[in-house]
Amino acid sequence: MISVINTQDELFKDYIFDDNEKVIKNLSRVNIFIGENNSGKSRFLRALYYVKNFLIEDDNLPTRYIKKIIEEFKKEFEDELVKKMSDVKYIKNFKDNFYGNLDLEIFISKENYKEILIGLSDRIRKFVELIKNIQFADYGVPFSYQMRVQEEMLKLTQQFSLEINIIVDVIAFQKFADRFYLPILRTMRDFNGAAEVYIQTIKTNYFEQENNKQDLEKTIFTGQNLYSQILHQKNSDLEKDRENFADFQKFIHDTFFKSKPKFEIISVSGKNGLIKINFGKQDEFAIPHLGDGIQALVLLLYPIFMKQGENALFFIEEPELNLHPGMQRLFLETLLNDKFKNMQFFFTTHSNHFLDLTLETNNISVYHFNKTTEGKFEIKNTVHGDVNILKSLGIRNS
Repeated sequence: MISVINTQDELFKDYIFDDNEKVIKNLSRVNIFIGENNSGKSRFLRALYYVKNFLIEDDNLPTRYIKKIIEEFKKEFEDELVKKMSDVKYIKNFKDNFYGNLDLEIFISKENYKEILIGLSDRIRKFVELIKNIQFADYGVPFSYQMRVQEEMLKLTQQFSLEINIIVDVIAFQKFADRFYLPILRTMRDFNGAAEVYIQTIKTNYFEQENNKQDLEKTIFTGQNLYSQILHQKNSDLEKDRENFADFQKFIHDTFFKSKPKFEIISVSGKNGLIKINFGKQDEFAIPHLGDGIQALVLLLYPIFMKQGENALFFIEEPELNLHPGMQRLFLETLLNDKFKNMQFFFTTHSNHFLDLTLETNNISVYHFNKTTEGKFEIKNTVHGDVNILKSLGIRNS
């Protein structure tokens, strides 16, 4: 799970963070962005989704842990130099012409563990070969100590290499999380087979840069093409696709509609764009006659469920729209389900009902956004019960 996101990119230049650091930290499975209108929440959410250079720390391989390994090796190795070399000038000569090949400072200065590890293991391997062939007499080490110094340096460096390569091997099997965006424009209606009007509008209004614009249609979910997606899932040649969709319907039924005999989503054949929900015999509704809350649940949970088991980040604008307070709570509890344990969720909200659940779990972080008089946006990682949070949501004590 990602615990820290570095926000050095230009997209975040107007944001001010706790302790004036350019990072948003203490992230959890669910991360809630709250604040008044025009406090920068949605812009920040979209930047997290869209930014090309997405630098992170996660709980398994934090950058500071790797830097600690490097710094401990550096200290221990240099202490050995000081003890074994007889003259300061030899130590300086050794560092400048030999030890300098390792250049650990350049890795210590990196902000992201992937940047640190690029090339480091190869550089350590070459450094080991240098130690094996070095002439220690040239650096003022007495002949009687040369073998011992070489052995000690090799031992330290090989252990260092082992620790770094273990991390490299772990990262080789980690898939960097995909990012998905659910904008405030969401619908289950096909608009008579028209092109993705919502996505085109979103791309034009919010994502003007061209660096990865062509990939947006794969990762923005508005629901506008849900009709064709359902047809594909239910009639796919792959049994896995058909089973996955059946599991989704069962999950919605068991989580939200237990009192109903069934929950089935139907793309009506021959009627392009028409979706129906069937709850059982004589209990079937076309989308125009279906409650907005049910539509909202399907729109929110369909893309999430279809990515279960994958490492994924979801950025959702105001998921409370059209949801009853009780449904809001159920939705938030659903995100914390073990089915989605490899995912993290970020969303903006004006709902105080989402905050209630923060009293009962440690898997939710809340960030309060505030616009300053200078036109900047302050972000503070806060706690439930903060009066400023309640005021920003328009809540007053009775």
